[in-house]
Amino acid sequence: MAEEDLANGAPTAPIKDLREGIELLKRHDGQFVSTAVEVSPHAELAGVYKK
Repeated sequence: MAEEDLANGAPTAPIKDLREGIELLKRHDGQFVSTAVEVSPHAELAGVYKK
C-alpha cells in the first residue's frame, strides 16, 4: 500500500493499482462515496452521473 505523509495524508509513494487508490480515499473523510444503486456502464467513471 502507498505510504502517506503523516502531516497532510498525501501519498509519498505512487499508487500501484485501483484497489490501493480506493483504500487511500477511504481513509480520508468525505473522499470516497459508494452506492448500492446500479449505474450505467456507459457513464464516465470520473464524472457524477445524474438522470
